[in-house]
Amino acid sequence: MKRTVKLVLVIGVVAVIILRTASIDTFERKKESSFKTSGQKNVGSYESQQSLAFLPGTKFAPEGLTVADNTFVVDSRRVDVNGDGTLDDVVLIGEKQDNNNPHYVHNLGVAVKDVHTGISLASIGELNVGYEAKLFIGSFTASKNNDILVSFATGGSGGVSQYSLLTYKDNQVKPIVPQKDLNEGLTLKTQCLPGFILNITDKNTGYTATIDLHQGSADYEALGIYNEKGELLAKDPMVLIDGFGVLKPEDDNRDGIYELHGIQRISVGTHVNVIADAESVWTVDNGQLKLLSEKIKAYNL
Repeated sequence: MKRTVKLVLVIGVVAVIILRTASIDTFERKKESSFKTSGQKNVGSYESQQSLAFLPGTKFAPEGLTVADNTFVVDSRRVDVNGDGTLDDVVLIGEKQDNNNPHYVHNLGVAVKDVHTGISLASIGELNVGYEAKLFIGSFTASKNNDILVSFATGGSGGVSQYSLLTYKDNQVKPIVPQKDLNEGLTLKTQCLPGFILNITDKNTGYTATIDLHQGSADYEALGIYNEKGELLAKDPMVLIDGFGVLKPEDDNRDGIYELHGIQRISVGTHVNVIADAESVWTVDNGQLKLLSEKIKAYNL
């Protein structure tokens, strides 16, 4: 009798485990399927499905378009970007000038291949040369269709990246925000004061912040800015305010529309002496960037 009871208990436990495992597997499959279905509406990722027809590193030479012989695919996505329910190929392309430096490209452009209307191609803007270019697909406007954010590093000493925000509408690739405006960032005025003090003011909003420099490791006397007593040696010390090192998409209020979180570095005397980050949050409103918030954050002095 005891053996029978034990056997029944063992069989029951095994059955529970099998049922629970099957249930978890079914849940995960449903979860994955749901993500794939809903994800095409607003992808919001650097890691969305890549286009198998346009793989990075391959030559870009579609029928009907004339491009330079050294034009290659830099990045690509397979996603619906005009809201018609069918998947499009979004292709970031560029011209390689140096085979020894394949990540450096000129004349960056975006092509969209629509199954209904064919292929459309446009430059990303006047700023179109750099390194490590990539695509982000997600909605930045009230239409909630998938838009196209291009980012690439300039390769300069300030660690600056540049961006272009585009949409595919009426069978054309078009800018949502003028590229110059997208990359401008905060317009800041700075003033070094006696006592190792830096005042920072946003010219447009009036926001102000004060940074205490005396705890920094920089040799301000060697830089010709302050003596050891904190007295100014230069009438107008060099303060460097970089463009965006980061302009990161974040859906802050989970409404399906992405805001842009920017960071600009502020340095005194030399790029190596970073003293603060200017952090800002932006939204797209009627084809323009609208500042939502800003703050100056001391940089680990």
